[in-house]
Amino acid sequence: MNDRRVISGIVHRLKNGARWRHCPPKFGFDTTVYKRRNLWSRQGLWLKMLEARTGHGGIFDGTAIDAVHAKARRLATGAKGSLRPSHRPLRSGRTTRAHGVVDERGRPRVPRLRAGNINDVGMAEALIQAACPFRRLLADKG
Repeated sequence: MNDRRVISGIVHRLKNGARWRHCPPKFGFDTTVYKRRNLWSRQGLWLKMLEARTGHGGIFDGTAIDAVHAKARRLATGAKGSLRPSHRPLRSGRTTRAHGVVDERGRPRVPRLRAGNINDVGMAEALIQAACPFRRLLADKG
């Protein structure tokens, strides 16, 4: 599979926010696009491409870390009728918490998703380790 097609598929998916399985066939199989994105992320290839494209060394002056809470619709669990036992809502409801690290201009650098009933502190360390090197960190108590 041509890497250019796969990169175009990844960029298309990230721009649209669609699910991987809805990736148009012109970019290749959705599983191939998904697996390559994960592989390249683990290898640090995306950061290398960003550095090559922008000339930025990867050390940011300032960065911020925060999270937002989002309530999921009933059908977001994947079941088409009543909820299956494995998809019953938690006591706190069907929620998702989006965590993220942004640079000094507010551009996302490290996005992560987690169940909504888990506090922010557990994800903070992982986000800081995954973030590029930075000089200052702005965070709230959460």
